[in-house]
Amino acid sequence: MKPTQTLMVLVLACALAAGCHTIAQRDAAVEPSDSARNEIDRLAANPEEGLLFSRHLPLAPLPASWLALSFPNKAQTEYSLVWEQDRTALRARASNSVSLLRKTVSIQPQERPWLSWSWKVTHLLAEADNTQRSKEDAPVRVVLAFEGDHSKLSFRDQMLNQQSKLLTGREMPYATLMYIWENRQPVGSVIDNPHTGRIKMVVAASGTSGLGRWMKLSRNIEADYRRAFGEAPGKLVSIGLMTDTDNTGGQVVSYYGDVRVHR
Repeated sequence: MKPTQTLMVLVLACALAAGCHTIAQRDAAVEPSDSARNEIDRLAANPEEGLLFSRHLPLAPLPASWLALSFPNKAQTEYSLVWEQDRTALRARASNSVSLLRKTVSIQPQERPWLSWSWKVTHLLAEADNTQRSKEDAPVRVVLAFEGDHSKLSFRDQMLNQQSKLLTGREMPYATLMYIWENRQPVGSVIDNPHTGRIKMVVAASGTSGLGRWMKLSRNIEADYRRAFGEAPGKLVSIGLMTDTDNTGGQVVSYYGDVRVHR
């Protein structure tokens, strides 16, 4: 692994484990009706763990509990709350850029094994291929970080964890599971991260089917974790979103709806 690649993984580890600075983006958007605003206010009065964008007004700053992290020498993907087809959603606008938005949670997957979310992608990144290190980009990613016994890590990953503690003051997550929209690999495929065995990518959507419209998805994170890592998951400690085009230099606008972990 090259030094710059190592640094990128460590920065991602820092983001997943604890987060850094917040990034608040504002932009013009269609305004909701008065009845929609009343519904948003009603939902906001009933908090729930997850990334629930529908409970916020468009154009509002991102809540402080949603932490965003930029990467060294990389342009930032812009995240903002907008009104998109009758709902408040998170818009991700990327141009040869990458950054991660995340929220700390404390969830036992055995008690709440289902992850449900929606996303909308305008177009695919033609050159992206998550099986190749030099082309590892995705228009949308849902990123889950889990606790676990770090003493069980391979020697290489233990060294990476030590570097993370030295550079960031925090351990990297024991394991990270990403749900991605991939160009070619079939839905359900598990792709190894090229930098560490502690990050696995599960293909949740593939190809051009569904482009340009909202897609609703649900995955059993306990089952997917067992399939990817060969053991039961520890506690889920963060939920993140990432739209990245830095490896292929592409441009994309994507939208994320509410993300929930539930029974």
